[in-house]
Amino acid sequence: MTTTTETSFTAQSLFSSLTTDQVAAISSFSSVKEFDAGQVVYQYNHPANFLFALLEGSVALRKPAGAQKDFSVIIDRVNPGGIFGATLLFGQPRYLLEAQALTNSKIMFIESEAFKSLLEKDLIVGNAIMQKLGITYYNRYIEVMKKIGKIIADLED
Repeated sequence: MTTTTETSFTAQSLFSSLTTDQVAAISSFSSVKEFDAGQVVYQYNHPANFLFALLEGSVALRKPAGAQKDFSVIIDRVNPGGIFGATLLFGQPRYLLEAQALTNSKIMFIESEAFKSLLEKDLIVGNAIMQKLGITYYNRYIEVMKKIGKIIADLED
């Protein structure tokens, strides 16, 4: 019988290279949680225990501005199908941003250490997934740089 988590995995393009057994294994260390608009999914600088797949809704990735915890800059918005919070897979033990639901959202939580271990066991699948994650994060970086460039250009006018 296919669980909701397993169905969610097959719907995510990141996980399209996984076998049925790998999807079942990941399902054993994953869960789906619902968040109300405005609710924080994870905080900046907290341990990166999970990576996340957005199933429904919208999530803002925010960078706190300096020591002021009440002010932050939205770095990106994640839409359904998006992956975020994968910092542990890139060697960072803590979240570099804060994630907050912009709308009511359904999010898959995947235990980072267990997922990393699974990727290390099957290097072909692991490399394929890390390549997709790398492209996702690279594209996010390019979009942020474009936004910063536009802000600077607007200031010069």
